[in-house]
Amino acid sequence: AADDKPMQDMPLSWLVALNGTAYGESFVLQGGQSVIGCMPTITITVWDGNGMMPHGDAVICYAEQDKAWYIMPVSAEKVVMVNEQAVTEKRALAAYDAVKIGETKLLFFPLPAQV
Repeated sequence: AADDKPMQDMPLSWLVALNGTAYGESFVLQGGQSVIGCMPTITITVWDGNGMMPHGDAVICYAEQDKAWYIMPVSAEKVVMVNEQAVTEKRALAAYDAVKIGETKLLFFPLPAQV
């Protein structure tokens, strides 16, 4: 299980908010999956005032077998953009990818060893 791994073996990355109410905040991604949405119970909580979904808009997950991070929309109701391209299914994230959900812009920073 992921909990049994030494901390230095855990995949680690960040999302940094570039605008909105979360401007300047960094969100740690530490293996497993993280949901981005507007409710405080969601892993990554951002609010853009533009109708983000309460159950989450996107999921970011780490795939151990690929040693890669992926993003996917939670549903077809909300558009998730990466580098100004719509994401309709699971898509790999690369260093410094720009993620946009609603009006919220986030920048993806993987741990340097994963670049």
